[in-house]
Amino acid sequence: MKIEWLETFELGVPEIDGDHRTMVHIMHAIERAHEARQKTACIALVERLFKFTEDHFRREETLLRAWGYGEVHPHCRYHRELMDNAERIRKTCAEAESETAFEKCCDEMMRFLIDDVVRGDLNLKSFLDYTGITIPRPA
Repeated sequence: MKIEWLETFELGVPEIDGDHRTMVHIMHAIERAHEARQKTACIALVERLFKFTEDHFRREETLLRAWGYGEVHPHCRYHRELMDNAERIRKTCAEAESETAFEKCCDEMMRFLIDDVVRGDLNLKSFLDYTGITIPRPA
């Protein structure tokens, strides 16, 4: 599964958008390692993505609390659910013995990223715009 960064993914918050771009960058590295059949490198990159995502969620939740986001608790719960799912995926990747199973694992990680950026964080967009937190894109 290929993923490309789209401007529509941007929230207009440099800290969050930068993290999301880094996540996409790590996913591209996973794809390249997978295509080169470098399973050990893939597993290490999945670990890196997992750790980076945990850190990203902590940073994002801190910002949301500071901004007074009214739905911070459901959003934090959503993050926990995503990390529980990511933990399952991470274990599956480490234990995958066949090429097909490992490829399925990589695809699940891609969906994990898309789920966070598209479904989860884009729900924040109207709040961020309304409160003036976002930095508008140049015309």
